[in-house]
Amino acid sequence: MMLAGISPTVIVKNFNDRGILTPLAYIHSKGRHTIRKDGFEKLYWSTKTIYDIVQNETYTGAVVSLKSMVDRQTGGHHKIDRSEWVVVPGMHEPIVSKEEYDTVQKRITKRNISPSKYSIPLYCGICGKKLVRPKRGDRYCQRGKLVKNTECEGVKIKESDVAEAVLNELKKRLQDIVKEASKVLSKMDKGISSKSQIKAVESSLVAAEQAKKMLFERLVDRMIDREDFIRRKAEYDKEIEALKNELSDLKIIGESEEECEVKIREKNEEANFFMGMSKMTDEMWDRFVKKVLVFSDKRIEIVWNFDDEK
Repeated sequence: MMLAGISPTVIVKNFNDRGILTPLAYIHSKGRHTIRKDGFEKLYWSTKTIYDIVQNETYTGAVVSLKSMVDRQTGGHHKIDRSEWVVVPGMHEPIVSKEEYDTVQKRITKRNISPSKYSIPLYCGICGKKLVRPKRGDRYCQRGKLVKNTECEGVKIKESDVAEAVLNELKKRLQDIVKEASKVLSKMDKGISSKSQIKAVESSLVAAEQAKKMLFERLVDRMIDREDFIRRKAEYDKEIEALKNELSDLKIIGESEEECEVKIREKNEEANFFMGMSKMTDEMWDRFVKKVLVFSDKRIEIVWNFDDEK
C-alpha cells in the first residue's frame, strides 16, 4: 500500500476500521506463545507498526542478524546501529522484491519530518501511550485518532496550556521548598535537637497515616458520606506530605548538621532561582517533571521528579 503512495496513517485507519489483527494479536489467535499474557483485544495498528514491517528487510528474502547484543554485566539487550547489522540476501522465498523494498525506503526518507526540538513528556492518562506531536496543532493520543469509539478519542491538548499549568504548579512546590528550608535553617540556628524532632514527626506521621486508613473504613461502614471522605482525605494527604518533607529534612540534619546546612541553602537558592522564571525551560522539564498525564476532560496529572527524591 505504501508502494502505491498511501500514507501510513491512512493504512493504519483502514486496518483498524476493518478489524484486521495486529501481528502480535494474530500470533496469539493461532495459539502460539507470546511474551504478552493478556489484553490482546486492546491492541491496535499504529504507524510505528507499519514502519517496522516495511523497513524489515527479511521480507525481501534476506536473513538479518546481529541487530542487538547482550550486556555481559547486566544481562540486558542493547540495540546495534542499523549500519552494523549483518544482512545475507537470497536465503528464503521473498514476499517483496528488493526493488520494491528500496522504493519504499526512499519514500520514507523523503517524508517531510519536522525539525527536532524538545518534546514535553505528555502521555495519555487512559492508555499510557506518549502523545503524538504533529507539526502544528494539539498533541493527541494516537490510539484515539486511529481506533474508533475509544475512551482515548478526546485526549488532546495544547503544549502551551500544559506548560503554563505545570509552571504554576511548580512554583507552588518551589515556594513550599523555600518555606521548609527557612524553617529548618531557623531550627538549626536555635540549636533544636534533630533527634527529638525526628521522633516527634515520625509519631505524627504514623498517627496521620492510621487516621487516613480509618477514614476509608468509616466510609465503608457509612459513618461518613463520600463528599466528607474526599474532603478529609485531601486534608490528610496534605498533612502527610508536609510531615514527610519535614521528616526528610530532619533526617538530613541528623546525618550531618554542617553538610545539611550547605545542602539546604543550595536547595533554597536553586528554588528561588527557578521561581523567577517566566516560562518552563528544557532544564526545568528535565529536572522537575517526569511526565504529564492528559485525560479526555482536559484534566492533567503531573508526575514530579520530587516524588523520587523522598
